[in-house]
Amino acid sequence: MDAGTTHPAASTASTIGTQTVPEKRKDISADFDTFLSLLTAQLRSQDPLNPVNSTDFIAQLASFSTVEQQTRTNELLADFVAGFDAAGGLSGYVSWIGQEVAAQVPAQFDGSTPIEFQAVNIDSGSSASLTIRNDFGTAVAELVPGAANGEYIWDGRTSAGELAPAGTYSAEFTVTGPGGKPTTQPAAVYAAVREVRMEAGSARIVLQGGATIAPEGALAVRTPSSDASAS
Repeated sequence: MDAGTTHPAASTASTIGTQTVPEKRKDISADFDTFLSLLTAQLRSQDPLNPVNSTDFIAQLASFSTVEQQTRTNELLADFVAGFDAAGGLSGYVSWIGQEVAAQVPAQFDGSTPIEFQAVNIDSGSSASLTIRNDFGTAVAELVPGAANGEYIWDGRTSAGELAPAGTYSAEFTVTGPGGKPTTQPAAVYAAVREVRMEAGSARIVLQGGATIAPEGALAVRTPSSDASAS
């Protein structure tokens, strides 16, 4: 084997099973394979009557191994710091658990409790209507908000006056501005925060009913109305 031959392990250094090895690890493995190839070539081409002291070879191996281990230690330390920072970001939202946040997500109707829908940034000079749909996408109610800012409390009754069954309902506002051109936007609804978790290094807020949002998707945070009235 000459000095330019790549060690067989180099061709498999980039993957282990189905997991991809980080680039730094691939670089280290490639350098180590090259070092072994050069060392092997040196052993084969040395003068058999005047061989290089074996202690020198051991020292070379030990030096490279030390550098490899130190590099790996630095990588692990960087991963640890990144994980610590992520956990710190998560703790900033733990106080939201048990609170209610307003977000543009479907609402959970329990069959009796009215639901408060809100529009986002509706001009006072605009008119708006609210369409409520069941989880099949069928419109069950067409309503006109009772406030200029687009707030409306749905009592759970359909356009026919019947009480809608418990389930998941989405709502959207159709807004007509001074120019007369209507636009639509999802209605926001208050939902209780059930969990705060990390996904792909970012905090995610899990709401009642299973909807998940990023923290910046929360339009407001408040104490549940039942707690507020009790106090």
